[in-house]
Amino acid sequence: MVLLEAMANGIPVVATSVGGVPAIVSSGKNGILVPPADPSRLLEAMQSVAGDGDLRKRLCARAADLIRQDYSVADWTRKVTRVYSATLQEWRRRNQ
Repeated sequence: MVLLEAMANGIPVVATSVGGVPAIVSSGKNGILVPPADPSRLLEAMQSVAGDGDLRKRLCARAADLIRQDYSVADWTRKVTRVYSATLQEWRRRNQ
């Protein structure tokens, strides 16, 4: 959620490529991904974003596009509702 919230608020994202992060952040397109446990790469990416206004604008614009297309409140509500519904159905199946 933090990545999505940052993207929705025009904050450029620099993150490590762990867990589900690469499913949201496309490195060089809507954010920058660095390998986990690599502080020098993290610093380089952060300095790059901080020092390059055009890069920041480009990343933020593409992140905003992603949020509008795939993570609107209505979309997010539908996705969460599907997960909860499936979980409830599974619970009912197991407890019959």
